[in-house]
Amino acid sequence: MKLRVLFLLSVCIVILSTVYTINLINQDFVLNKEDEYEDTMTIWMTTPGLLSSMNHFEEESKIKVNIKQFNNQATLLEELALAHTEGNLPDIIEVGSSYGLDEVVKIGNPYSSEEIGQELFAPFHEAILENFYYTDALYGYPLGMELPIIMINRSILNNHFAEDQLITPFSSDDSLETYKLIQDRINHNNQTKPFWLFHFDEDIPYYWEAYQYTREGSDISFERYWTNLVKEYQLMPPLDEHMAVTRFSNMEIGVLITTSSKLQMIQELIGNTFEFDVLPLLDSGELLFISGNGFVALDNGGKIRQFYQFVGQEDVQLEILKNTGWMPTRKTSMSNETFIYQLPMAKYLIHLVQENNRFHGQAASEGSRNIWKNIQEKAQEIERNSE
Repeated sequence: MKLRVLFLLSVCIVILSTVYTINLINQDFVLNKEDEYEDTMTIWMTTPGLLSSMNHFEEESKIKVNIKQFNNQATLLEELALAHTEGNLPDIIEVGSSYGLDEVVKIGNPYSSEEIGQELFAPFHEAILENFYYTDALYGYPLGMELPIIMINRSILNNHFAEDQLITPFSSDDSLETYKLIQDRINHNNQTKPFWLFHFDEDIPYYWEAYQYTREGSDISFERYWTNLVKEYQLMPPLDEHMAVTRFSNMEIGVLITTSSKLQMIQELIGNTFEFDVLPLLDSGELLFISGNGFVALDNGGKIRQFYQFVGQEDVQLEILKNTGWMPTRKTSMSNETFIYQLPMAKYLIHLVQENNRFHGQAASEGSRNIWKNIQEKAQEIERNSE
C-alpha cells in the first residue's frame, strides 16, 4: 500500500514538474519573441490589401507594427480628431487623395517631404504627388494610383453603336436623347429584365470632379447635368449606386463608370460572360484627373524613413498593387512592361498606364470632404425627386 502511494506521488511530481517546465519554456519564448523587436510603430489604414506588406515589414525590420483598420476614411478622420484630443496620435495614417488631407494637416501636424527626405519622393509621377500637396507642402507618400474609367459591354452595345465609338454620359443633350432611343430599343427587344445605358458606382463626386477638371470656365452645374441624366432622359437606375458593379456584371447596364482599382474584381465577376472594353472616362487628348492613396507621417523618427524605403522596394510595390488593384505610381514602373504584366488585369492596365502623359493631379483643397459630401447628397436628392 505504501509503495503504491509513493508511486502515485512520484508520478504526480513528475507531471507537475513537466507542466512547470513547459510553462517556463513558453514564457521564455514569449519574452524572447518580444525582445526581437527594436521599436514599435502604429499605422492606421483603410485598405485591407496593405496588411500583408505591413506584416512583411515587421518581420524584416524588427519593428513591431500595430495596425488599426478602418472601414472608410471618414471614420478614420473622426478617430484621428479624438486621438489628437487625447494626445495619442498614430505614427502613420493612410489617406486618400480625394478628400481629408486638409483635415489631417490641421489635426496631426504631419511631416512634409522636406522634413522626411525629398529623395524618397523623387521616383513618383508628378501627377500623384500633386494630389498630396496642401498649402505648398507635400505630405503624402504615394502607394497606388487610380483613374476614372468607363467599361462598355460590347456584346450588347456593338449592335447599336460603331465598334470604336466612345459612349460617355458626359455628352450633349442631343447625344443623351440618342442614347435614350437606343436604351428604349434594347428594352423593347428584350423585356426579361430592365436595361439602362449608364450607371455609376458610389464615387460620383470623383467622376464629376474629373470631368470639371477638363472644363474650366464651363457653366454647367452638377444639378443640371445629373437631372438630365437621371430624370430627364432616365438613362440610369436611381438610388442604387452600390449595385452598379453587380448590375453591369448581370448585363443590366451598358456602360459602367468606375475606377481602375475595381477592374480585377469586375473581371472575376464577369469571367467569359461577355466582351467589354475599358477606356479612360474622358476623350483622347483631354487631361485625366488621377487619384490615389498614400501614407502620411505624423512622426519623423528614423523608423519612418526605414518604412518608406521598405515600401519603395519593387517586390513590395508589386505585392501592394496586386492586392489592391491600384496602378503603379512610379515613373519607371509605368514604363516597364515586364512589371505591368505581373499585375492582374494587365491586359487593360497596360493601355491605361500608357496614357500617363495625360495624367494630372490637383493639390488638396480646403473643406474637400464637405465638397464631396454635398455632391453625393445632391445626387441622392435629385434621384429621390425623379421617382
